[in-house]
Amino acid sequence: MGNHQQAQEYYERALSIQLKKVGEELTDVASTLQNLRNLRSAMGNHQQAKEYYERAFSIQLKKLGEEHTDVASTLHNLGNLHSAMDNHQQAKEYYERTLSIQLKKLGEEHTDVASTLHNLGNLHSAMDNHQQAKEYYERD
Repeated sequence: MGNHQQAQEYYERALSIQLKKVGEELTDVASTLQNLRNLRSAMGNHQQAKEYYERAFSIQLKKLGEEHTDVASTLHNLGNLHSAMDNHQQAKEYYERTLSIQLKKLGEEHTDVASTLHNLGNLHSAMDNHQQAKEYYERD
């Protein structure tokens, strides 16, 4: 747990410096926020992790646009977070948005697409929608 605490201190210090020097609109700030999200999630604090991801997502949308692969990655991670929190409907929406971007930008054969399809299959399985889960697994 001590390593998590020290990592959090470093990330928060980096975020403070970034915010003072460049403001909240830089994608580097979004990366630091995502690192804090990962740390908070590992520590079991899903609500604060969600807040960090939503801030990062907002920055990415402004700077990169709605169909950038980095935006898709953040959406995918938000889907993972909501899935872990048993917010299945919200997770499904994030995964579907992710898949739409990935198919446009990366194509059907990309490993990121396979990962999203697999997560959609897992999610539908958890929701007892086994036929839909099977369809996603077959596409994976």
